[in-house]
This record gives sequence, C-alpha cells and structure tokens, in this order.
Amino acid sequence: MPMSIATVNRERSLRTLTRNLFVFAGDDADEQLRRAETALLRANPSLANRDGFSSGVVVRIPADLGLATTARVSIPDLSVSGSLQEVRTALQLAVKTAEEAFIVGEKSGKQTLNRLQDDAFQRAIKRDAPKAVRLIEQSREAIAERLDASQENREALSGVLADALEQIERLEKLRR
Repeated sequence: MPMSIATVNRERSLRTLTRNLFVFAGDDADEQLRRAETALLRANPSLANRDGFSSGVVVRIPADLGLATTARVSIPDLSVSGSLQEVRTALQLAVKTAEEAFIVGEKSGKQTLNRLQDDAFQRAIKRDAPKAVRLIEQSREAIAERLDASQENREALSGVLADALEQIERLEKLRR
C-alpha cells in the first residue's frame, strides 16, 4: 500500500494535528482519536516534541487505522517526475527553514551583543564583578565572530541550495 503523507500547517499539538488529518465518527470517536494519536506518534516520533510541529514538516500517515482521512492527507507521486517535484519542494523548504534559522540566530546574537555593550550593564559589571570584565569582552568577541561565520554559512548554504535547485531543473528538462 502506498505511503500517505501530510504536512504540518499551523497545528501545535498532536491532538489538533490528528483531528485535522482523520475523520472521527460514531460513539467511539474519542477512542478513535486516541488510537490515531498513538499511531501518528509511533509513525512520527518527532511529534513528541515542539520542533515536530514546525510548519511544513512532513508526517507519515499510518494506513492500518481503518479511519477515513481528510483532504490534507495525500499519496505522493513516486514517478520520476513526482520524485523530482518532491525533491524540489524539499529543497525549497530547506532554503526557507535554513533562512529562518539564520535569522533567529543572528537576531539572538545581535540582541546579546547589544546587552553586553549596554553602558548600564558595563558599569554594573565594572562595579559589581570587575573580574568578569575580561570574560564579558571575550564573550562579546566570540559572539561577533559567530555572527560573521553565520553570515558566511548563510551565503554558502544559499549557494549550495541554489545549485541543487538548478540540478533539479536540469533533470526535469532531461525527463521531458
């Protein structure tokens, strides 16, 4: 039997995702829901933590539950064309995910740098923990270096992913 999949949209809990992927009816709807949650978690262990609910995450749908699924559940096209489209979609998602991660990391690093360079913070450290002044300076330097490295990594990853998307394009042209 072909594998069914779905993607996480705005769901942030296993219960909500399960309700959005399966149709529950009858007197035992609550039991069906619990059974579906257990099976979904077994097929997708990443759903046990918050990171598993990032928008765009692909989840496997267990086929052995005997429950109807909603329109959100699909069977992927495993032909060469379908596979190339899946790879393209995955690469585009990787670009988006990586870009978001870099943005969050850089924002956090810049906020930390700003705090470390804050005049009031600097005065408080010099007054209350003068031995920590050098440690704070080393931390500031390390964070600045990481921000520079992050920008280089961001550009390198962007280039690699762009190259990969170009290769997918070439494969699609050969396929036609």
